[in-house]
Amino acid sequence: SLTALRRGSREELSNEINQHAKELAGQEAILQLVECVKGKVAEHLARDRLISNNVDTVTDEAQSSHSTKWGRRWIWVHHITNIDRCKSIVQEAKQLGLGGYLKPGYPGVVVVEGPSLRCDEFVSFIKGNKSRPGGFGRNWGHHVRGHIDFDTCITDNGNAGNAEEDSSGGRAKKQQQSRPQLTMEFKELEEDLATLGKLCRECGLEDEFKEYIMQHKR
Repeated sequence: SLTALRRGSREELSNEINQHAKELAGQEAILQLVECVKGKVAEHLARDRLISNNVDTVTDEAQSSHSTKWGRRWIWVHHITNIDRCKSIVQEAKQLGLGGYLKPGYPGVVVVEGPSLRCDEFVSFIKGNKSRPGGFGRNWGHHVRGHIDFDTCITDNGNAGNAEEDSSGGRAKKQQQSRPQLTMEFKELEEDLATLGKLCRECGLEDEFKEYIMQHKR
C-alpha cells in the first residue's frame, strides 16, 4: 500500500514514475508502465521497512542497555521559509523520535537530540540524496555546524554520566547531565532567533547555541 510508504519515498516514487512515463510517451506500453509501478512500489516498501527496522533496533538497544550513544546535531540553513518544507522537517524528526526545535525564517536553524544513529538519519534527510529525497539538497546553504556524540551511562539516581565528544572540534570532556537536555518533543518555533536562544539557555545549552549558531568562539 502506498500509504505505508514514508513521505520522502512517496515523492521519489512519483518522480520516478513520471520520468518513466515520459520515456514511454507515444508508445502503447500501459502494461509495461503498470509493471514498472509494481516493481518500484515493492522496492520502496522494502527499503522503508529496512529503515524502520534500523530505527527499531536503535530504540530497543537504547531501552535495554545501560550505555547508549546519544547525540545532538546543530544545523544552520540560510533560510527555511517554505511551509511544506517546514512540515517535512517536523514530520521526519517526529518519525525518528527525536527531540529539538525548528526555527524557520532567515536564518533557518534545526537542532535535534536523540540516539546518534537516528540523528544521522535525520541529517541524511536534511542533505537529501537519491535514497533520502525531500531534504535541502546540495544547492541549499545548509551546514551541520555542531555534531556532538556522547556515551550515556544511567546511574542509580537516574542521572547520566557522559563522556562527550564534539567531532566537529575534536574536544572531549566529562560531565554530569540528565538525558536529554532538549525537549523530548520536536517543535516548530516562531522566526525569532532570540526565542531559540532563550530555550537553549534554560536547558543549559547556551554555550553550544552561541558557538554553533551565533559562531561565538568559546
